[in-house]
Amino acid sequence: MSYQILHLSTGDKFLSSFISFINKNFDSEVHKFLLLNITSKNDPIENKNVFLADNSKRKVFIYYFLSIIHMHTSKKIILHGLFDFKIVLILFFMPWLLRKCHWIIWGGDLYIYKSNDKKYYWYLKEIFRRPIIKRFGFIITYIKGDYALAQKWYGAKGSYIECISYPSNLSPDPMPEPPSTSKINILVGNSGSASNNHEEVFLKLEKYKNHDVSIYVPLTYGDASYIEKIIKQGQNRFGDNFFPITEHMSNSEYQSFLNSIDIAAFNHPRQQGMGNIISLLGYGKKVFIRSDITSWEFFLSKDIFVFDVNELEISSLSNDLADMNKRNVQKYFSTFNFKKQ
Repeated sequence: MSYQILHLSTGDKFLSSFISFINKNFDSEVHKFLLLNITSKNDPIENKNVFLADNSKRKVFIYYFLSIIHMHTSKKIILHGLFDFKIVLILFFMPWLLRKCHWIIWGGDLYIYKSNDKKYYWYLKEIFRRPIIKRFGFIITYIKGDYALAQKWYGAKGSYIECISYPSNLSPDPMPEPPSTSKINILVGNSGSASNNHEEVFLKLEKYKNHDVSIYVPLTYGDASYIEKIIKQGQNRFGDNFFPITEHMSNSEYQSFLNSIDIAAFNHPRQQGMGNIISLLGYGKKVFIRSDITSWEFFLSKDIFVFDVNELEISSLSNDLADMNKRNVQKYFSTFNFKKQ
């Protein structure tokens, strides 16, 4: 069978719900999904239009063989992130494919340009990445500031396509208000990655350590040594008010948890953690992010009110602002808008 649209990805938790959405709302016979390095826990639904490659040499060989075949026969190539260097090399040496490539920016695949760890291998990869990014036919993101950075950093000439990209970015389903309590629940960051800059937020929150607060830090994935360091720091600074989250929750459990949060602080130096932020804003929570990143500009453009993490304080969000954020999140991050995009 000749598929019109080819999807390539080095698997992620976003892909399962995305594939389900595509196959439910569009013709599955048009789409082919080739996925590499998917863990069994996050396997997408089994379907005849999905090829799943684990780390076995045979499956990996088949994955790249099918990728080359389908890239030539498909009308569109959708690159879900740009993390697979072998795919980068294939496209570099087959530049005639670039005009039909649609790159969905995930974040780290763009912001690696600003890496603090620029060793020999980084420069080598950029030699091959830069010319293909420059010549991609289309670039997909709902944060236009990231598209502008691709233009600035890589000379990208592809057309901009605005798209929410994944169901994980949709407005959350309404939930009942959590029980009223005097305790203030504070969320810090979204992962155990150093890009969360947890320590800076801890310093800002330390003056509240004797208040009736609970500080939650999601650390279910990331760098193990960094996670251990953050747990020790949090316990030393906040004692029994500190709650590291190290066990995975189901999606429904995690959404219920986010609904219980009062204030969230994200100190990433780039666009990151958007699924968490969208859910929190959709629940009417007070969210702090950095004002020098592209997601700050995006939220302002959609009349969604966020606060500068450099001015972090514990104070409630007014009902009017909370309701406005809920409405505008539901309006833009709707299933209807996603399907249309």
